[in-house]
Amino acid sequence: QVLVEVPPSIVQIPETVSVVDGQDCEINIEVAGLPAPTVKWSYRAEDIGSNARYKITANGNKHQLIVQHATAEDAGDYQII
Repeated sequence: QVLVEVPPSIVQIPETVSVVDGQDCEINIEVAGLPAPTVKWSYRAEDIGSNARYKITANGNKHQLIVQHATAEDAGDYQII
């Protein structure tokens, strides 16, 4: 039996996402690797989980973070780990 592992990598990531105040902001990324990478989101050095403000989904290698009803306070850099 031969098992081949592929290091995780980011295939697609947006450079800048703009949204109108009060609307949902969607950040979509795509990752690759074997075994399939686990993705964690963070903002201002704090981990983000799904809650009333954030919605996180994954479908295969495609991952999405939705900032619901985004305001100026949500502006900044979001990180994926």
